[in-house]
Amino acid sequence: MTEFEYLYDSTEQTSTRFVCFFGESMRRFDLAIMTTNRYYGKKMVIDLQSGRSAIIGPDDLKEEAISNTPTS
Repeated sequence: MTEFEYLYDSTEQTSTRFVCFFGESMRRFDLAIMTTNRYYGKKMVIDLQSGRSAIIGPDDLKEEAISNTPTS
């Protein structure tokens, strides 16, 4: 049996906003945007269709690598 070494295990109140929109390519995006006290004020954004997630803040959106990332 495998044993795990926990780094942390906590419960926290969150606020979640669900957003759905179409991009220029008519691709649909279903996002969940979670606000929490963790992650230094950044938001956890989850693409509900692909399961991909990221922790993003206003400073991250100003970076060229984030704003100019091509979508597939």
